[in-house]
Amino acid sequence: MADVQSIPGKRGKKGRGRKIIIILALIILFLVVIWLLCGRSGDSATAVTTAEVETGDIIAKVNATGRVKPKAEVNIQAEIYEIIVEIPVEEGDSVKQGDLLVRLKQTSYQFGVDKARADLKTAQANLEQARSNLEYWEYKYNLQQELFSKGQGSEEQLITARDQYNSARAAVSSAEQAVEIAQIALNQALDYYEKTEIVSPIDGIVTDLNYEVGERTMIASPNVPGAVIMTVADLSVLEVEVRVDETDIRDLRVGQEAQIVIDAFPDTSFAGVVTNVGASAQVTGSGFSEEVTDFLVTVQLLEKYELIKPNLTAEVDIITGVAEDVKKLPIQAIVALDELPDEDNNDADSLEQESGLRDRVYEGVYIYDNGTAKFQQVELGIQDQADIEIKSGLDEGQIVITGPYRALRTLEHGDPVVKE
Repeated sequence: MADVQSIPGKRGKKGRGRKIIIILALIILFLVVIWLLCGRSGDSATAVTTAEVETGDIIAKVNATGRVKPKAEVNIQAEIYEIIVEIPVEEGDSVKQGDLLVRLKQTSYQFGVDKARADLKTAQANLEQARSNLEYWEYKYNLQQELFSKGQGSEEQLITARDQYNSARAAVSSAEQAVEIAQIALNQALDYYEKTEIVSPIDGIVTDLNYEVGERTMIASPNVPGAVIMTVADLSVLEVEVRVDETDIRDLRVGQEAQIVIDAFPDTSFAGVVTNVGASAQVTGSGFSEEVTDFLVTVQLLEKYELIKPNLTAEVDIITGVAEDVKKLPIQAIVALDELPDEDNNDADSLEQESGLRDRVYEGVYIYDNGTAKFQQVELGIQDQADIEIKSGLDEGQIVITGPYRALRTLEHGDPVVKE
């Protein structure tokens, strides 16, 4: 009985062994098939994405960010070092040109004006006295000349009268100069006195009020920010000052239209126009690897908006070109070759002959032609963020390879391709 029972156990082990062998064989076969498929796919064609040449509009833009600022803005500063005794305005108040903004202590300057006026009156009185004296000695001199001519007067008397007359003339000249000097001193005293009252140079809104009554002003200086008492801004015309990268500045011109989006109003686009393009570069990070070269560009809002305030952050799209109803392609389809393919490319040759250029980079695309990639040189126009204008080299409806990027980098003219 023991021998009979042992036989089925041996048969079970052999069955399990056969199953393991079969499973391993299937796994190996599956791996071989995958390897063959991958190998054949890699050898036969490159998987690519494509797009058709379409007709449409392209709007080229330069994007930049900046801050809103008034077109006219004046920093109010004092020209004398004195204590503030009155500020009749508050931040946010509207003012007209000539309105009083700040009054400084005037006591010593009033004394100066009063003294200068008194000195001028004294000088004028002295001048009148000198002129009266001159008239007397002019009469005496003329009389002595007449007597001497008749033999009734002596030469000594004539000489004495002449000397007195000349002295009187000199005294008048000196008195006239004294009056001029006194007038200058009065004008200077009045000028200092007028500087104790600071008025608004423009119509606008008071912003950035930095001083209070009782504080002593600092003398106006462009290098001392603390000298600014307040700012008066004309908010009737607002601008956005942006920094544009040096690679984009060549496309910008005064008068170009712009679209402005202010962070505080993200759902609204405001119309603008370029009013100034900086003539000199603004370099930041000079001497470091992160050196940046920008140009300041001013974009003016075309309408007045009461809710927009200075210093708000804004993003600006400046429209540098518009092409309507043109052939276009996704930008990523464009490739550049150092030399044209060996095969004859009549269209490319004609483009090169027309331009007269040699030894250059050839821009073009790979056309999908029945499973084959064929390089075609093209003439490019303006571009937006997604598409680029095709001026010549392609026809509407042609299928062009657009990716993937890794495939376009290695693709060559005549390579087999397959659409993904």
